[in-house]
Amino acid sequence: MTLDSGRAASFALGPEGVFFVAETGGSFELRRWRFDDGREETLARIEEPEFGLSVSPDGRFVLVARVGLLRSDLMVIDDLR
Repeated sequence: MTLDSGRAASFALGPEGVFFVAETGGSFELRRWRFDDGREETLARIEEPEFGLSVSPDGRFVLVARVGLLRSDLMVIDDLR
């Protein structure tokens, strides 16, 4: 698992692994590195996040924060199991 150093704030621990944002060829993906087998899986493609990622205690929901000059958004990604 490799975290882009510019996005070091965009990761969170969940009950089954580490959730993080990866940049691949100009697009962004929410990924999970699994504790049990060390595999990395892509969960969703997302717009560019700013900073911050949060995982619900049961691991079913991820909250991604995005802040712009004129507005801010929160995006919930659910049913990750």
